[in-house]
Amino acid sequence: MWAENKNLGSSDYQFFQSSQGLEKREIQRVRELENLELEINLKAERKKLDATDKANKILKAANQKAKRRIRIGSMILTFSLIVVVLAGTWAFKTITETQQAIRLEQEGVDATQLFESQEIEPLVLAMHAGQELQEVIKSGRSLKEYPDNNPQSALKIILDNINEQNQLQGHTNAVRSANFSLDGQHIVTASFDNTARVWDIRGKQLAVLNGHTGAVLNASFSPDGQRIVTASKDNTARVWDIKGNQLVEFNEHKSAVLSASFSPDGQHIVTASRDETARVWDIRGKQLAVLKHDNAVFSANFSHDGKRMVTASNDNTARVWDISGKQLAVLKGHNGAVLSASFS
Repeated sequence: MWAENKNLGSSDYQFFQSSQGLEKREIQRVRELENLELEINLKAERKKLDATDKANKILKAANQKAKRRIRIGSMILTFSLIVVVLAGTWAFKTITETQQAIRLEQEGVDATQLFESQEIEPLVLAMHAGQELQEVIKSGRSLKEYPDNNPQSALKIILDNINEQNQLQGHTNAVRSANFSLDGQHIVTASFDNTARVWDIRGKQLAVLNGHTGAVLNASFSPDGQRIVTASKDNTARVWDIKGNQLVEFNEHKSAVLSASFSPDGQHIVTASRDETARVWDIRGKQLAVLKHDNAVFSANFSHDGKRMVTASNDNTARVWDISGKQLAVLKGHNGAVLSASFS
């Protein structure tokens, strides 16, 4: 090699050392630049991370704020809906109560006006309306909220001014039944004093039907109003004329006769008894049929054409029969005694 067996002179050595120092400084400067660049990059990255973190925090805060607003909005909406529903319910209740008040007021006015020409119908009208008003008051509304013409006021006016038509006085014991004649001009009463009595519409006693030896439980007129049939605890039913003369006695029952009634044509009579039978008779007293139940028979009535009968019994049934005594139907369903039954 060229440098072999060569010695550097002083100037050469100084140049060499200078060159080495320059190289070291260059390397140092490069490293410093690299470190500076790295630091700049780190700062930039740090700022970027800080900005991202800040943005995330802002976004999170905004999201939480939005959720709070949504919750508050939902609560406000729910509350508003509740208020609307309550307001609607209250308004409907108010409208309903107002309409009811107007109707009851009108019924009170109607009853009061009707009372000027008749008495019983407006009394019944005012009583029904008053009962309805009583139910309304029970629900919490005060009577003071209703006008002066309410049914209670109308009922008070009617009761203060109603005139009793008549008292039918003459029986010496409790009166068990009372019925009008078909023309409405006569009344027949049946009593525990063993008599039935006939009265005119003004309350004048026209006849006393004497002859039963036990309480008279029922009495009714024939369709033409000229005869009366009575049912008694003495086990008999009897037919009388309007003057109180006994015409026929039906004495086949083995226990108290609880009811007796004429057919629409007045040619037949049906009786009901505690002896567990109802019986059909002609007007002369001949027994035509026996209708059997499993317990006491409380009532028996004809259909409007007179071809069928319906009976009501303590055996929890009502039964339909033809005029010959043939059973046509058993009406089951009651859980206790059937006290009465009638055709439409």
